[in-house]
Amino acid sequence: MIKNTYLILCWLSLTVLAPTAKATSIEKLEFDAMASTSEVIFQGEVVSVKARWNEASTDIHTYVTFRVDDTIKGSISTQQLELRFAGGKVGDDNVVYQGLVYPNVGEVGIYFVETLEKNLINPLTGWSQGHFKVVGSQVMTNEDKPLMALTRSSKVVPGEFSHGTASGVQVGSDGDTGMSAANFKDQIKAAMNRAPR
Repeated sequence: MIKNTYLILCWLSLTVLAPTAKATSIEKLEFDAMASTSEVIFQGEVVSVKARWNEASTDIHTYVTFRVDDTIKGSISTQQLELRFAGGKVGDDNVVYQGLVYPNVGEVGIYFVETLEKNLINPLTGWSQGHFKVVGSQVMTNEDKPLMALTRSSKVVPGEFSHGTASGVQVGSDGDTGMSAANFKDQIKAAMNRAPR
């Protein structure tokens, strides 16, 4: 009886203290289609990241505010843009979505935004696929791999899952010099014109 009570208490403490984790699988996108279907694409810097409970105190969201330096596609009416991501940590409460990476304060990047109208788990198109960092003058994936080239890829296999990059994005190894931000933005514009709408 004492052993069973101890096991129940251990299980309860693990369930109460453990963060709420939610599994996700993200479909692999073709780069040209990702550029074409994103409502907004911009280069900017993260100036604020704040997590808070929703009004009903039933879920946590993380609000990331960007200073917009260059709008590559779409229309942004202000110099700052706030995007809402699902999950986050408030005090001891933590809601985690597997595979969701929040941009960090001070990060400079080029961001593909699926839509400004809907609240999504991750507002970036294809999650990590639409999240690029600019380090110095070169472009990196959000996993800090240098972006080397963009190729016209064959169509994505239906049901294929992403491992962080869109089809057609070629990454290098640590120490390689990646594509410049200016070149990347030119290639984004070319991809928008190529992709079927």
